[in-house]
Amino acid sequence: MMWYDSSDTVPGPFLQERNPYEEKPPEDEENEEKRGVLQFADYEAYLDDLVLEEDVVRLESYTAARMIVALGARHTGVTLTMPKLLKLQAKKRENLKPRRRKYELASENYYDNQGNRKIVPKSKSSRQHEDSLLTSLPGSSPRRSGREDALMRELAIREKSNRMGVLATIILIRKFNAHGHEISGYIDYEERLEMEKWEHYFEGSKLLVPRPGDLAYVHWKHGTASWKPSRNFRVILDPVRGMIFQHRHDRKIMITDPKAESFGCGSTRVTVNDSNYEQVVLYDHLVRKKL
Repeated sequence: MMWYDSSDTVPGPFLQERNPYEEKPPEDEENEEKRGVLQFADYEAYLDDLVLEEDVVRLESYTAARMIVALGARHTGVTLTMPKLLKLQAKKRENLKPRRRKYELASENYYDNQGNRKIVPKSKSSRQHEDSLLTSLPGSSPRRSGREDALMRELAIREKSNRMGVLATIILIRKFNAHGHEISGYIDYEERLEMEKWEHYFEGSKLLVPRPGDLAYVHWKHGTASWKPSRNFRVILDPVRGMIFQHRHDRKIMITDPKAESFGCGSTRVTVNDSNYEQVVLYDHLVRKKL
């Protein structure tokens, strides 16, 4: 193991030899959803577009051919029901022109879009209260003079993309705790963004560390190791490539072996030099989505 680095569709074929009640494979529906559904003014226009000329010739009736299409009896693909079509149209319109932002960026008060640190003035009492929390918050450590925030800078740049689902980032961290014991693990960045408040991390009063509930976690002193799937990734223990991750939505594989020729389709590996950690690596996966 390498630690280093139901359906709303109406099934049924038209003039096919297979069982007309047999459920069509999921890829048929996926292909149907790739159609330009926004071009149809209503459900009637959508059905008209599905009628094929050869069906009209064979049935000798446009009305019959259209009725067959409405029932889902087509040569290929599936026929979306009206609720399914309307839902898909609404989803695509929302993706093209979102009505409102569905998230709040925890980093926007501390970093700009380029990852440059903003100057946030604090009162003396606020700084004293922050310093008193440094040793009490889990994952916190005393502030170092000239402390680097390289990791938080990189994560601030990636926060919006991860929250939008365009990018999926896995964070590899190796760090020694206050007792000198090494703790390491892989963190699903987007999942942790949703699970907790990140203002403490971006502000600098708390350090990000792996937890037993993350994608992978190892406490070397205790000899304990755990791994679990997250909301974005599945964990695969490969006998040759070690621990690899599969994205849940586009099913692409992310390889963590630093010696690998490729880290996976749409995946890159970035080493971050941050004096607060022994090692930090970011694995970025560009999520492939249906247009």
